Amino acid sequence: MALDKTTVKEDPREKIKALRAEFAKKAADAQAAIAASSAAAAAEGR
Repeated sequence: MALDKTTVKEDPREKIKALRAEFAKKAADAQAAIAASSAAAAAEGR
């Protein structure tokens, strides 16, 4: 009897790895946006 593909659990460790990578990318993007805006403000002399 074959396993039903819809009921097979995915590996929680893989899910956590993917979430970590996603959050790391979001954090890096946010940090880059902050750095860019503060650099622009510094260039304007604020």
